[in-house]
Amino acid sequence: MRKRIGIFLASAALGFVAGGAMAGMKNIENAYEVTAQQVSLPSVATGQLVVTSCSGCKPVTLRVTEATQFLAAGTAVSLEQMREALHGPGAGKRLLTVFYRLDNNVVTRVVLSAG
Repeated sequence: MRKRIGIFLASAALGFVAGGAMAGMKNIENAYEVTAQQVSLPSVATGQLVVTSCSGCKPVTLRVTEATQFLAAGTAVSLEQMREALHGPGAGKRLLTVFYRLDNNVVTRVVLSAG
C-alpha cells in the first residue's frame, strides 16, 4: 500500500511539473491532411499553394518559399518531382499533409504518404 501511495505521489508531481511546462508552449504550426485532388501546387518555388479541405469549404491560399520542403514516401524531392508524384498512378488515394506556420501562412513542408 505504501508503495502505491509513493508511486501515486511521484506521478502527481510529474504531472504538475509537466502541466507547468505545457502552459508555456504555443502552437506555431498547423496542417491540412488532404488528397492530391484537394491541393494545387505552385508552378514556381516561391508561389502559392491552394488547399480545398472539403467539397463545401472555401479554398485556402498558403505561401510556398524556397525553404519549403517536399517529401514523397519519406524522401526529399523537388517541387517538380512532387507535382509528378501527385499525378502518378494511385496518388489520388494517398494522403498529402501540408504543414504551415500559423503566423504567416508559409508552407514549411508538403508530405506525400507512402501508401
